[in-house]
Amino acid sequence: MEAAPIVEGGIGGRRGEAVVFTDSKEDEMLKDLVLKCRSYRRFKQSAAIERETLEELVDLARCTASAVNRQPLRYILSWEPEKNAKIFRHLGWAAALKDWPGPAEGERPAAYIIVLGDRRLTDNFWCDHGIAAQTI
Repeated sequence: MEAAPIVEGGIGGRRGEAVVFTDSKEDEMLKDLVLKCRSYRRFKQSAAIERETLEELVDLARCTASAVNRQPLRYILSWEPEKNAKIFRHLGWAAALKDWPGPAEGERPAAYIIVLGDRRLTDNFWCDHGIAAQTI
């Protein structure tokens, strides 16, 4: 198997080409994103998140890779406190912490993006939901 050609100086690349960042600022930005990524269990519930912000995040996720390019994911957005409270009741938090019921009132998420798979398109979502969630 022949190695993919290297393309220098860009973020994109044509199919089958590897991309090498030549700008150290881009390298550092990606490295910082990966190293600072954490699982959060407490939030500022009072920090309002607008619908438009959630839509922008979903739009970015929509542009990520999708198995066989089926684009089977659908999203439910919630930014209203009443709807968030209904969603929160159905969530599990930190499975390893058996006695912890999750964040207390005031420390709960101020918004949710629920990722669903459309079974009318496929029964196998591969890792599409993980790629979308990681992007968001």
